[in-house]
Amino acid sequence: MRAALLPAGADPFLVAYWLNHYERVWASEVDELRVQVSGLMGRDDVREYLADLAARTPNVVMTFSDERVDHGQVIGRLLSETSADHVMLCEDDAFVRRTGAVAEAFRRVETGETDIVASPRATATPEVLYAASRAFGWTVSPSGEAGPFMWPCFLFARRAVLVKVQTGFSVHHWLPGDMISGTGQVAIAEGDADTFAAASMELMSKGYRVHWTSQYRSDEMEMDSWHDAPWFHVGSLSASTEYLLNKRLPIDRPEWIADVRTSSDWVKRVSWFRRLLDTSGDALPEVRDAYRAELEAMVHDAGISEEQITRWTRRFDPFVTWPE
Repeated sequence: MRAALLPAGADPFLVAYWLNHYERVWASEVDELRVQVSGLMGRDDVREYLADLAARTPNVVMTFSDERVDHGQVIGRLLSETSADHVMLCEDDAFVRRTGAVAEAFRRVETGETDIVASPRATATPEVLYAASRAFGWTVSPSGEAGPFMWPCFLFARRAVLVKVQTGFSVHHWLPGDMISGTGQVAIAEGDADTFAAASMELMSKGYRVHWTSQYRSDEMEMDSWHDAPWFHVGSLSASTEYLLNKRLPIDRPEWIADVRTSSDWVKRVSWFRRLLDTSGDALPEVRDAYRAELEAMVHDAGISEEQITRWTRRFDPFVTWPE
């Protein structure tokens, strides 16, 4: 039995778009899709809308949390809730382009060709990154991602392998004197690593074989060479749910707008937020109108131009291979 596991934010238009893409492209390649939507903040209208969508989409089991739940904790929860022999980890801003790609990745694990299919990443403080690269090497994928850790997206493994992880799947913190997971090196300074990094080191230290593949995480410098990408990862779309849906910010709005103004990544996200709204039909009209108003206010205040947004939209158009 195969299951796909999806930690998702509470953006109803992103989750709806993702479910539509899943149903049209690769739903037949898994027996179950388990989705955990977190950060609803009491929005019963959003919960009801998404529950109805899940009920009408093949083999979907959807659960909800009002509070935003740590990504690694959700991975652990979804692993504990499925009985599937083989699992795929995915994210709500990552999309499969080609029917058969998911089945092929599962096949590599199911036949014993490898233990894990994953793509590399390098998200940790310098000492942790150095220890990991010395212990496990530095992998560079054909689409440009690099590092010693595994990305918890487009990752395929036997469930029995993942549930044995002792360090958990969350962001990990080391204090001076702590052993850096599986590397044989003691931390000199405090250090951190992103979701699934500590789990990656634990798994590789136990000798599990990894078939490294590409993540195809959106990068303007790389995308022209992605002629036959089986999937792609937009990146960071869930980061704005708290603001666009719930109007909650971790910092003052002027400070946040200053960050948006100086980050090219935000233009990419705006391009996708507009895509989500433009393809949402007549769902949740009051939520949609408020969401669009907040989005356009952000675009205006941050000085993002229509030319910048259009450039990113056109970048992604060739990669969207399913009817929207």
